[in-house]
Amino acid sequence: MATMAFDVLKFIDQLEKAGYSEHQAKETAKAYQYAHEGMELATKQDLAMLRQDLKVLEVSMDKKLSDLVIRLSGVIFATMTVGVSVLLWFMNRWHI
Repeated sequence: MATMAFDVLKFIDQLEKAGYSEHQAKETAKAYQYAHEGMELATKQDLAMLRQDLKVLEVSMDKKLSDLVIRLSGVIFATMTVGVSVLLWFMNRWHI
């Protein structure tokens, strides 16, 4: 992560040019500096690492989803087999 450079004097100068009094410009600069103190920005390298992590997660999720589909297919097949067996048993028992 990178921190953002902030030129306080230039910021105050720009505010004064925009019509702020010296006091208003200084206090606004202090508030801005306080609000952004310690703020970190993502670098291109940070974003590249995040993309890689997301690709790894995507592969993992795809595998888990495939495994789940296979397991659910088995459960559905087993349920249908039991249902058909019960139906055939009733039909045979009652001579339908």
